[in-house]
Amino acid sequence: MCYAYFRIVILRVSSSIYPLENITHSRYKQASYSMNVGLRGQFQITLSLWRPSMTATVTLQVNQSRLIGNLKHSFTNQSTFLSELMQNARRAGASEVRFEFHAPHTLVVIDNGHGIDNLQNLLTIAESGWDEVVCNEERPFGMGFMAALFASDKVTVSSHNKCLSFQREDAIQLKPIQIESCDFQHGTRLVLEGITLSYETLKGSIKSYTRGFPIPVYFDDEMFSCERSWEYLITQPQTSSFEAYAEVPGLGKAVFNIDSFDVECYLLGISIYRDYVDLLSLRGSLTIIHLDPKLFIARSPDRDCLYDLANSVTKIKDGIKNWWIQRIES
Repeated sequence: MCYAYFRIVILRVSSSIYPLENITHSRYKQASYSMNVGLRGQFQITLSLWRPSMTATVTLQVNQSRLIGNLKHSFTNQSTFLSELMQNARRAGASEVRFEFHAPHTLVVIDNGHGIDNLQNLLTIAESGWDEVVCNEERPFGMGFMAALFASDKVTVSSHNKCLSFQREDAIQLKPIQIESCDFQHGTRLVLEGITLSYETLKGSIKSYTRGFPIPVYFDDEMFSCERSWEYLITQPQTSSFEAYAEVPGLGKAVFNIDSFDVECYLLGISIYRDYVDLLSLRGSLTIIHLDPKLFIARSPDRDCLYDLANSVTKIKDGIKNWWIQRIES
C-alpha cells in the first residue's frame, strides 16, 4: 500500500477551454505532475506526490514459536521418532538400545553410548551436536529430537548427571527450561510421557525398524531380529544364490540374490526403498543393499524415504545393472 501527499497549486486562470495536456513526471521520492485543465477557464495545476523511498529493504524473518509448532505436521507418521532415537544411540557409540513401555502412556528409551555433553543441542533446531566426522558422513539434520518432542506431552532427558524435564508446550513457547542434577551418569535415558501410540504399534514399529539396524534393539527385554543388517549378513554362510560384496560402485554394501530381482535398500540401518516383484521376498529371498550415505540422502526431517526419489532410484537401478553386466562379462 502506498501513501501519498498531494499539493495543488493554481497558477493562473484564463477564459479559454483547453484539453488535458502536458503531463510530466519525476522519478524522485517527490514526484511532480503538471497539467492544463479546461473548466470555463484554464487552470494550470501542479501536483506534488511524495512516494516511499525505493531504497527500503526487507529481510527473511521467522515466527519461531509458530514454526516450531508447525513442525509437528512435517513428520510422515507418529512412529518415525523411534528410528530417530535409535539413530541417535548408534551415533553416540551405543552397543544396544532398550525401549521400555510403562502403562498407560509412558515410553522409556535407554542407550549405553557416550551420552549428551550439551543438553541445549537437543532443543536447537538444525544443530545436531555431532562431531565433524558424523556430520560429513551422515549429514544429520538436527531434527530427530523434535519428532520425540511431538510424540509426547512431557519429556525428561538424563545424561552425565544432568537432567531436563519439561512439558512439550513450554518448549514450543520457547520458555526457559532449568537443567537439574540427577544420578544417571553413563549413556542417555529419555522418558516420554503421554505417548499416544499403543503398545502393539510401538512394538511392531520398533521391530520393523530393527531389521537392518547394526546394533541390538530391545523392547521390554525382548531382543528383535536384525537379520538384514550388514553386520549380521556377513556372518552368515553364503549359498550358491547369494554373493556378498563389501563395496559396490555407486551403491554401497550389498548381498545379491542372483535368483531374484527383488531389492530392499537400507540407509544407516533403516529400510528406505523397496522394489518387490515377488511378495515372497518379504520372507527373505531378495537382494539387500546398504546404501552409502555419502552417495544417498534421506528426505528431511524424518528420513522416511530417499531425497529426490526418482533420480535416487535411477542411481540404484543403474548400480545393480552395472553389477550384473560386470558379473556376466567376468
